[in-house]
Amino acid sequence: MLTAMAVSTLGGITATAMTKKAAASRSSNSTKSRLIKIDAKPAPIAIDTAKTAVIVVDMENDFGSKGGMFDLAGIDISMIQKAVGPTAKVLAAARNANIKIVYLKMGFHPDLSDLGAPDSVSRMRHLQRMHVGKTVQAPDGSASRILIRDTWGTDIVPQLKQRLLSNGSGQCLEKTWNQAPHLHRMYYERLRGLNDQRCDVP
Repeated sequence: MLTAMAVSTLGGITATAMTKKAAASRSSNSTKSRLIKIDAKPAPIAIDTAKTAVIVVDMENDFGSKGGMFDLAGIDISMIQKAVGPTAKVLAAARNANIKIVYLKMGFHPDLSDLGAPDSVSRMRHLQRMHVGKTVQAPDGSASRILIRDTWGTDIVPQLKQRLLSNGSGQCLEKTWNQAPHLHRMYYERLRGLNDQRCDVP
């Protein structure tokens, strides 16, 4: 069974960062055992690193960067930005413990074909409130489109991009709805065989 520890911009950090003590605990175990102990709250937990993944949710420019969708909509992104540092610590500890890192990000196709039916509530809210698909100028001067795949807006926030994906240790899944952190059955099945899906980082 896959254990998932999620780090989300919207739900906050739900997994406690693994400390050096946790990494040391793993190294002291025999090579046959992959169990490590995490001093989590409200109680410590033990996980098998071979069956565990740290899932980072929505840490992308449109949600957490100046000039992104939330910022342009007047939504306070300070809490999201405050989560970047702790998230980086979680990723570093996970990498040291050889735990899989998965990035779950939200973005739509350029033609908005996956935004929902023309009269769906979700589609109308995204278009009217968040202006999904609108062409904007990214802070780096490049052209971007709000919440569209393969644009600056849906790219990982700069502070995490290299940390998350260095040495090919991070992998990506795309989503098009807000409930993905609940890990629907479809995502669970995809998480079991992620080796072929990776984010493209220069």
